[in-house]
Amino acid sequence: MTNQPPSPLERLIDRDAEQAVIGSILVNPDAMMDISDHLLPGDFYEDRARYVYGAALTLWREDRPIDYLTLSSQLQADQLLEKIGGAAYLTETMTNTPTAYNVGQYADTVSRLATLRGLVRVAGDIAKLAYNGDGNTSAVMDKARALVDGVTPMTSTDDVLLWLDSLERFVLGQVERNNAQVEVEQGLRKPPLQFPWKAFKPFDVRLRPGTLVLVIAGSGIGKTSFMACAAEWWAKNGHRVAFFHLELSHQFMLDRRMARLSGVPVSTLETGYLNGNTSDATRQMQSYPGGITYIHCPGWSARGITAKMRQLHSKGLCDIAIVDYLQKERLYMPRGFTMNDALADAAEVHKNGAEQMGIPVMIGSQVNRKAMDADRITSDHLRGSGEAPEKSNINITLNRELNDTQRADEDGTVYPAGSRSPVTSARVDKNTGGSTGDCTLWFEGPRFLFKDIQYEEER
Repeated sequence: MTNQPPSPLERLIDRDAEQAVIGSILVNPDAMMDISDHLLPGDFYEDRARYVYGAALTLWREDRPIDYLTLSSQLQADQLLEKIGGAAYLTETMTNTPTAYNVGQYADTVSRLATLRGLVRVAGDIAKLAYNGDGNTSAVMDKARALVDGVTPMTSTDDVLLWLDSLERFVLGQVERNNAQVEVEQGLRKPPLQFPWKAFKPFDVRLRPGTLVLVIAGSGIGKTSFMACAAEWWAKNGHRVAFFHLELSHQFMLDRRMARLSGVPVSTLETGYLNGNTSDATRQMQSYPGGITYIHCPGWSARGITAKMRQLHSKGLCDIAIVDYLQKERLYMPRGFTMNDALADAAEVHKNGAEQMGIPVMIGSQVNRKAMDADRITSDHLRGSGEAPEKSNINITLNRELNDTQRADEDGTVYPAGSRSPVTSARVDKNTGGSTGDCTLWFEGPRFLFKDIQYEEER
C-alpha cells in the first residue's frame, strides 16, 4: 500500500515550522525581536501555535518577560490554555525545537505559506468578481488588487511617494508652512521645537518630526538638567512632553523643577518648605498650555519605552519624548553582541519609533573614559558605542571643567576651587538640518538650571 500524496492544502502548511517558531521563543525570548514586526498570529495555520504566538506578542509589546510561566499565565488569562492542550504543549514544543538560532527562517516559512493560503482563499473571490463584473474591467481590477494587497505580507513600512504627487506635495506643503508661521505669530499654533537658549540660534537646531537627538555628557555635568530645562520650555510653549527617567525618582524630578522655577534650593524643598515663590511657580506651571508626563522606568528596554511612547502619543500626550539615559536601559544582548551593538540597537529602536510616530526623541548618554583626557568632547566619546551617534540626527555634547580658583555668579552662588565650573562648553557636534559649532551656557548648580551667559529673564 502506497502513501497518499499530500492534498493541495497540506502543501501550504508546515506544522514543524510553526512549532519551531513557538519553541524558539520559549528557548530564547529575544527571538521576538527578529520576527514580531512582520509575523502575525493569523499567519499560523494551527490554532494552538496561533494562540501561543498571540500571547507571546502581547507580552513582548508590553515589555513583560516571556517564559514558560508567563506564557501559561497569559494564555490562562485569555482563556486559551485548555484549548492548546494545557501547559504540557509548551513543554513539548520547547523540547522538540532543535535551535532558536534559525527562528528567522522558521518565521519566513510560516509567513510565506500563510501568504500562499491567502492567495488561494481570495482566488475564488476574484473569480466571482470576474464573472459578475458586467464588463467593467477597471472596477474588477481595482477590487482584485485590493484583495491581493490584503494578503500581501508587510515587509516594509516605507511610504511610497510618486513623482507627480511629490511636486504637488511640495507646493501644498509650502502653503501649509506659511500658514503655520502666521498662526505661530498670532499665538494660534505651537512654535517649532527648538532649544530655549540663544546660544544655539546660530546653528538652526530644530527638532523636526522623526529626529533623534543625543545629549552627550559625563557624569555630573548636567545632561538631565539640560533636557529638563528644554522640556519645561516646550511645555510652556504648548507642547506635550513625555519624559522617561530611568535613574532619578519622580520626587527628585519634581524637586529640581521647583528649584529651577522658584529659586528655592532642593535641600530646602526636601524639608517640606513652601512659600510665596513656590506658590508663584506652581501658578506659572498651571498656566502652561502644554505639559510634561513623567515616566519613572528603571530597567526598561528601548522597546518597552518606545511602546509606552506610542501609547502616550496616541492619547495626545507625546509631541516629543525624552529618555534619560541610554546606558541605563536594559539592552538587547544576544550571543555575539558587543556593547557597541547593543547601544546601536537601542538607538535604532528609538529612531524607528521617532520616524513612525512623527515626533522627535531626545536621549541622554554618558561619555567614555577617553573623554576625560580629550581637549574637547565629541560624539566619538559616547560610552560603549561608536555607532549610536551615527544613527542620530543631532548630537550635542556638554562639558564643565574643574575650577582652578573659586568663582561666583551674579546671584552670589559660590563655586569653590576643584568643583565643576558653571561655564558649560556646549557643542553642536552633528546637525543634519543646520550647522555645527561651539557655544557656551551657564549652569546654575543649586537650581539645576542652564541659561545663556548673557541671560535675559524669559522663562
